[in-house]
Amino acid sequence: MLPSEAKPVLLGIHEDTNAGAALITSDGTPLGAVAEGRLSRVKYGSGFPRESLGWLAGIADDVGASR
Repeated sequence: MLPSEAKPVLLGIHEDTNAGAALITSDGTPLGAVAEGRLSRVKYGSGFPRESLGWLAGIADDVGASR
């Protein structure tokens, strides 16, 4: 996909208890959301959701989102 065709997206990050992240398009369509605990296997984990962001980056690449 060419850079001029990249789709704008919004990244939401929650870094308190049950840390996680979500990715939605500019028109509000959800592309993905994940709780950090699903990837790190730490129940009710808190802190910056690094693994969640990595997982969502893969989705953003698949749909041609702008970075």
